[in-house]
Amino acid sequence: PVIGTPFARVGFLAAQTANPTMGAGALDMKRYNGLMQVSLFYPVNTGEGDPRRKADAVIALFPRGLTLTHSGVVVHIDYTPSAAPGFSQDAWYVLPVSVYYRADII
Repeated sequence: PVIGTPFARVGFLAAQTANPTMGAGALDMKRYNGLMQVSLFYPVNTGEGDPRRKADAVIALFPRGLTLTHSGVVVHIDYTPSAAPGFSQDAWYVLPVSVYYRADII
């Protein structure tokens, strides 16, 4: 990061892996749940307008019902992403956006 220049940091937080199937003849299915956190960093004291517009743009990229596929893995977005209240951290105003996902692996 360069002081005074907005940037984003993306991180993934895995939740507990679920096993939705069980028993004889059942598929060996694993459900990976998690959270993709997009933290938007803007210079402190520059207002909330630009960060909020960027958060809205991130939210629009991952609408509820979106399905993404890569290398045979299908990822589902089941909930509309949300922006948490912003906060100050050192020289930055930080606005976190949370995108919850799940991937079912058979």
